[in-house]
Amino acid sequence: MRSSAETIVDRLLLLFLLKTAAPYGIDGDVKFQQLVFLSELQMLYGRQCKGFHYRFFRYAYGGYSKDLQDDFVALGAKKFLDPAAWKLTPAGETVVKVMPNAVKGQSHNEDIVAIIQDIVKAYGRFDSSTIVPEVEKIELILPEKADAAAEGVVHQQESLPIGHVSFHAHLLVPERIETSKEFKLKDDLLAVLQDILK
Repeated sequence: MRSSAETIVDRLLLLFLLKTAAPYGIDGDVKFQQLVFLSELQMLYGRQCKGFHYRFFRYAYGGYSKDLQDDFVALGAKKFLDPAAWKLTPAGETVVKVMPNAVKGQSHNEDIVAIIQDIVKAYGRFDSSTIVPEVEKIELILPEKADAAAEGVVHQQESLPIGHVSFHAHLLVPERIETSKEFKLKDDLLAVLQDILK
C-alpha cells in the first residue's frame, strides 16, 4: 500500500513521463503502461533506486498496474491530462514546471529523471503492438532457491524472459525491494503538491 507521499511522487513522475513521451506520441494504454513499467524496472533492478511505487503483474500485453491506471484516471478527472490524447493539459504543464526545483542538487532525483528520459528515448518510437515483444524479451533474474546454500551448491542465478512468466504473476512489488536511493520531495514542495495532486 502506497503512502500519500508516494502517491504524490508517482503522480508527479507520471506527468513528467507523459510530457517526456509527448514528441513520440502514446497510442494507448498498452504503450503507456509499458513505458512506466520499463522505467520502474530500470530504477529498481538497474540502478537500485525507487521513483515509481507501482506494483505490476504479468498481463497479456506485458506489465500492468491497477494503481497506475487509477492514477491516470484521477489525473484526467482533475484535468491535469487529456486521457483521450495521452497529453498534459495546461494545468498539467504547470505542475511539471516544479521538476527542475524538485531535482536540482538532489542526485537521487536527478538519476530517476534521467532513467525516465532514457527509457522514453529508447522505447518511445514503438507503438502499442511493437513495444510488447520488446518488453517480453527482457529477462528477469529469478530469486535463488532457499535451500541452495544449505545444500552447499553454488547455482548460477537463473533468468526468465517476461514473455514466459505466467499471466497474473507479480513482476514488480516495489515495497519488497530494498534500495538505497529514493525520489524525495522537499517538505514544502510536497505540501503544495499534496493539495494539488491528491
